[in-house]
Amino acid sequence: MFGILFYLFLGLVSLLFGLVALLETHGIIHDDVFYSMWLACKHHYNNTTITDDQILPTIDLVEYEPWLGGPMSCVVTQFFHQVRTDQPAGMLAYFLHLTLTLPSILMVGVETAKFRGVLHSWFTILMLTSQATMSVVLPLLWIPSYLLFAREGPIQFSTSRIWGLVALLILPLVALSFLLFFMDLESSEWSYCAGLLGGPIAAIVTILTAWPLTSTPPSSSSEAHVVTSRYRNVVWAYRIVALLSGFLWVLWVVAMVETFDDVDQMMNVMWYKARPPVAFLSLSAMLLSIGLCMFASCRTLTGTLMSLVWFPWIGPGATIAMVLAGCENPA
Repeated sequence: MFGILFYLFLGLVSLLFGLVALLETHGIIHDDVFYSMWLACKHHYNNTTITDDQILPTIDLVEYEPWLGGPMSCVVTQFFHQVRTDQPAGMLAYFLHLTLTLPSILMVGVETAKFRGVLHSWFTILMLTSQATMSVVLPLLWIPSYLLFAREGPIQFSTSRIWGLVALLILPLVALSFLLFFMDLESSEWSYCAGLLGGPIAAIVTILTAWPLTSTPPSSSSEAHVVTSRYRNVVWAYRIVALLSGFLWVLWVVAMVETFDDVDQMMNVMWYKARPPVAFLSLSAMLLSIGLCMFASCRTLTGTLMSLVWFPWIGPGATIAMVLAGCENPA
């Protein structure tokens, strides 16, 4: 009885938190800066003129690659350009968000191949996150759906495809992220990098990576070792993601200590007085960390609470990845 009440309470809290996250994110995205980006990119791509009633703060467009996604590629490139040029806040906000994005990607990949709920397909998740970020989708839809409808079954993809998810999606994301901040900003290669990171082609690559993940589960008890192998490899995949996320977290903490004198200065630069793109990344990172903790609590409340002690040392992303790794059991 207590378990049912707890999950009901957690589901309601998650839903309310998701609504707050949606409103907060909506407020930042609909800032004049973001709208100006979209308007300028749309008219530039379509070769049309902005009318008088559409005049907003001027955006000087930087070079982008239209074939990576048309006007959306333009918007993403302008977004990352503002993040790159707003230093040190831009890089710090971006890599903080990245430490949480890595376990989120693997979590979605694993859970959509194991649970049969409303949000059990990659396509559904991609369509939702294209309209709202994962930091909103996770608490608003994913967790309530998991609590209400999910029924756990065996992992429905092979060992090689588990590592394909890591090698073809997660590792390139980390590599492109470093290139985004250390490549020559004026080069055409940087435009390709920005477009690949956030343009629609990123969603296409994700679909191509995730689509072949499903496979027929073992049909007899003699193949139980196959199931065990799959779970073991999922655990190692989580550990690798935890290692990457923890390494990025340590670099982030060192950079924060060397950059800011106190917490007030950090909050002013990354939140209170931050430009909209930086504020968006900072808010999304905070919301995503809370959402991941909520989902981990659905799997193991005790393990999640006990793991909180590791947050300052290896970061929330790596901590949650290790918690979820501990939940993978073929039994």
